[in-house]
Amino acid sequence: MIQSLGFEWIEPGLVKEYVPLEVPLLERLQRIDQFFEEHGDDAVAREILSRIESRDSRGTPIVVTGCRKPVERDVLRQAFRPRVLALHCSDRTRFARSQARVRADSPSDYETFLRASAWEYAIGLGRLVLEADALVANDQSLSHLRSSLERIVRQMDGQPE
Repeated sequence: MIQSLGFEWIEPGLVKEYVPLEVPLLERLQRIDQFFEEHGDDAVAREILSRIESRDSRGTPIVVTGCRKPVERDVLRQAFRPRVLALHCSDRTRFARSQARVRADSPSDYETFLRASAWEYAIGLGRLVLEADALVANDQSLSHLRSSLERIVRQMDGQPE
């Protein structure tokens, strides 16, 4: 969907390389904490900057997904004027969607899912959401999300709705 809105998509892969998705979720979170202790809280931001600087499609707007820490946004702000969009929906909806995706990193039960969500918020996701430039409700259909994102992008570009 991101590309169809005219954006290039960058998703950091450094943490996934360090801690494969197949590692059980709660163990994976511990290893991710260890990763940041070893490589610094800004490791993901440095990876994103490197990927932005090395890309061929200069001039194309970029969407970066997967940021969890305010330091990642702050590092990007030193080089660019990023706008932070936070997608939000209920925990139950997020859990149901994660189960439907059937990925290796999907939590096996709701309690584990809530523990992982609490971890994400504790490392800074909650602050990113609170300080986002826009909050997008993501509790309806994909077409509704697309319409919401198109409207917000137009507003951010100063275009009339």
